[in-house]
Amino acid sequence: MPVPNTIADLNQAAASNYPLGTDTVGPNLDDYLRAGFAFTRQLFDGSAFLLGSVSGTDTITATCPVPFTAYVAGQTFRFVAAGANTTNAVTLNVNGLGAKSITKFGTTALIPGDIAAGSVVQVTYDGTQFQIDNVAASGAHGQCRLAFVSTTQIRLSRFNGSGLIINGTTQQIPSGGVTYTISGLAASTLYYVYAYMNAGVMTLELSTTGRTTAANGVEVKVGDSTRTFVGLVRTTAATLFNDFQTQRFVRSWFNDPGIDGLAWFSAGRATTSTVFVEINTEIRIEFLTFADDLIWFGGSGISTSNVNSQLNSTVGAIDAGAEIGTYSMGYYVGTSGGVPFSFCKAKKILGEGYHYATLLGKVSAGTGTWSGGAASPSTPDICAITIGARR
Repeated sequence: MPVPNTIADLNQAAASNYPLGTDTVGPNLDDYLRAGFAFTRQLFDGSAFLLGSVSGTDTITATCPVPFTAYVAGQTFRFVAAGANTTNAVTLNVNGLGAKSITKFGTTALIPGDIAAGSVVQVTYDGTQFQIDNVAASGAHGQCRLAFVSTTQIRLSRFNGSGLIINGTTQQIPSGGVTYTISGLAASTLYYVYAYMNAGVMTLELSTTGRTTAANGVEVKVGDSTRTFVGLVRTTAATLFNDFQTQRFVRSWFNDPGIDGLAWFSAGRATTSTVFVEINTEIRIEFLTFADDLIWFGGSGISTSNVNSQLNSTVGAIDAGAEIGTYSMGYYVGTSGGVPFSFCKAKKILGEGYHYATLLGKVSAGTGTWSGGAASPSTPDICAITIGARR
């Protein structure tokens, strides 16, 4: 009675395995049983079908510790990926038996990044190709975030998953994200950012065309449902991207962390106007909003006058419009001190797109000066404003 060397020596038909009815069991029985128990354990922990010697990222080769002579429908293998796939034409060749395509959700081709470097990939042979078992389930959507990378780049990255519905199908965001490098854009312009599939590769498009809600609830480009809305950007006057405290020009539609802004006068800023005017554009905070954002707007500081007993007035403004609840006024009554102001309010109704916050001021006579300087806890009297927004 021969003792099997590997699990592959066993036959799926019980009657074809040793010991046969005519065999003398003899001293080999205990070895045979121990081999059988070991094979059972290998099946239990999956090590029998964990592929080794894995190489390649799109044309993958590997070896199985269980020798076999042909692929059979239902065979399941696991392997640790040597690298992320870079194309949608990915194949696996096990034990040199021939390369078979790796697909998902049936016959859908992979997209770059479906297989992440170092990830454990499980595939099952369906009789024609290997289907990958552990990609995001169909229907996963919005598992991403659009973010500022540099003044010339933005990137859509995975966030709590990798699924994004494009043209009615859940696509997988590549492990390295999708980067857009600035090109052919206009200065000081609002753009809607859309993701679409270009020959199987997820790509970003910037367009001045707005968004609409498709029948499946996905936000898409007006007139082109193959483009899925992922965020907003605005270019600077120098035709660059920016996302700093005085210019929040990148917003993500999915998993948006919100924005905050801060600006102050670096030196005293003056006006002689007797009607409200913007004191100085230096204190502007420019930002982008979605239609359902809640805005927080605050400010504080001190103003003085070159004429005693004159009235200084200050009000916070968004898009040059004075905001109710932010108005303050007071008389300057000496050569020391000043007229303080402070406010904080919430605002819900702003249109989607570009806005700015600022300070307006006026005087009853003479010249009013609003304080400025280096922003620090030791100079609390400088004029500063803050802004926050979140969906």
